[in-house]
Amino acid sequence: MSEPETPPAPRAVQDGRVVALALEGTARLQLVHATGVCAEVARRHGLQGRAQGLAAELLVANALMAAWVKGEERVQLQLQSERPQVSFFGEVDGDGNCRARLAPPRVAGEGLAVDGVLLAIKADATREMYRGVTAVEGETIEEALRRHLQQSDQVTAFVRIAVDPAGRRAAGFVMERLPIVGDDEDVVQAMFETAVDRLSSLAPEEILDGLAEGRLLTEDLVELERQPLRFACACSRDRVERMLLALGPAELADMLARDGGATVTCHFCTEVYRFDGDALQRLAAVGAPEA
Repeated sequence: MSEPETPPAPRAVQDGRVVALALEGTARLQLVHATGVCAEVARRHGLQGRAQGLAAELLVANALMAAWVKGEERVQLQLQSERPQVSFFGEVDGDGNCRARLAPPRVAGEGLAVDGVLLAIKADATREMYRGVTAVEGETIEEALRRHLQQSDQVTAFVRIAVDPAGRRAAGFVMERLPIVGDDEDVVQAMFETAVDRLSSLAPEEILDGLAEGRLLTEDLVELERQPLRFACACSRDRVERMLLALGPAELADMLARDGGATVTCHFCTEVYRFDGDALQRLAAVGAPEA
């Protein structure tokens, strides 16, 4: 009896986002490759199996939703799921910086379907600009994202996300029909629907391999924009010091007497910041009111 064939490894593609025109300029396509970023999230949080796959699918969806943010703008994606019981928080900003966490690190069962609530927030440094809530009922994140775009954003879109269980691929794309005014609308809609029918019959990995080479089906894409994606957390020792200072001198003095110092771990990147007794004493002195 012959051994089953091992599926070929996905072609290595650098993490990044690409915006392009397709279908003779009548559709806009957003392509995300985030294999490295997702692997870093899994490593930092000890994710395995189904938990790793869920985090990867959610982070790819987060990056797709953040395709149009610029500068200090960012999109946060949160999931509270009852089945399986997981919690996810992700954030992607206008510079392509990504961070995420999923807990617990191990999830029983198989597949990527969930029952829960998906929350998307767009904000900048000073204000919240958009908030959308989508119920997820026995769906994958790909299916929930497609429905969110259609219901919340009123976008006619085709969405595919491909996550390899072994962590070798985390990618996805959204193709949306551009608004057309005039007599050509029916023709453009028919072209879009025909493309969706053809793409629906293909495995997402096959489509993504073609997109990575700059083509959709048999047509070359017209690339408009390309941006790298990277794992990056907003935490720093200075920010942790400001957080400790906000506790006030009395709390810092109590912490010093009780523990002899302080250890703070970032929930997003698991970076550990340690403050020994001398460092904590200096912070307490800074926050103490003048006599």
